[in-house]
Amino acid sequence: MLSPYNDCVKQKNKIGIIQLGLRAMLFLFLFLPQMIFAQTVNQVYIFPSANMYAHPNSNLNIYSDISHSGTLVSYNSAIINFYAGVWQNNSGSRLPDESARGIDGIGGVFVFSDLRQNAQRINSVNSVPFNGFPNVRLDNVLNVTADMGDLHVNNNLDFLNGHLILNNVNLTVGRAGTGTITGYSQTNFVVTGPGMSGGNLVRHLTANATALEFPVGTAVGSYTPLSINYTGTIPQTLKFRVADNVYNKLNFPEYVYKTWIMTSTSPDAGAKLDITLQ
Repeated sequence: MLSPYNDCVKQKNKIGIIQLGLRAMLFLFLFLPQMIFAQTVNQVYIFPSANMYAHPNSNLNIYSDISHSGTLVSYNSAIINFYAGVWQNNSGSRLPDESARGIDGIGGVFVFSDLRQNAQRINSVNSVPFNGFPNVRLDNVLNVTADMGDLHVNNNLDFLNGHLILNNVNLTVGRAGTGTITGYSQTNFVVTGPGMSGGNLVRHLTANATALEFPVGTAVGSYTPLSINYTGTIPQTLKFRVADNVYNKLNFPEYVYKTWIMTSTSPDAGAKLDITLQ
């Protein structure tokens, strides 16, 4: 026979279970719509008036596409990991480093990663020289494509995995006497495309440059890089691409089915350029 005390305990237990169920239902009612909404968001828009900062030693992870129209400052030693498909820099957007002008410091590293097993694309709308990424690291075996407008990397372009494919746009690395490209190899390089015209790898030189590398190829699996030694009297900008065809083929028994195409922006009658092909 149960005592009144036991009946009281049972009633309290029932009340506790009911309260717990109501709390669970209330949580789902309040937060489930937000959770569902978060799952459907696939793009983050940074407004023109927005000012955002990636502080020193910060490690940011971005899983949604980016449409960037504002200012995103990244400090030296900051890491910004991008895992989504499309990063778009719109007209007027800025990606300055920690310096006063935004182009004289080191800045953070923007890592394009294949964590989600997808190819990626960088769109540049009305891009402005020296107003692009401070540093870019490619870690995507499915490759990253530069599209819509010229891509600018102010300091360092680093290859870990994959290629950077130029879809009829130019890639500029550094300013005069600055800018480095690291980590490139026969499996990681800049793809210019196979035609006689299209995207170029652009480097800005001071009056002299030694062993300046252009790790380019016409397609994935076709690596035909070059390096230069340049001696001149004025600063110079050189653009290189490589094509699959032989331009004005000479009557030699042996030749390479490649043409390296160079464009310079500043005529210099006293300049000397030595090119080493691989």
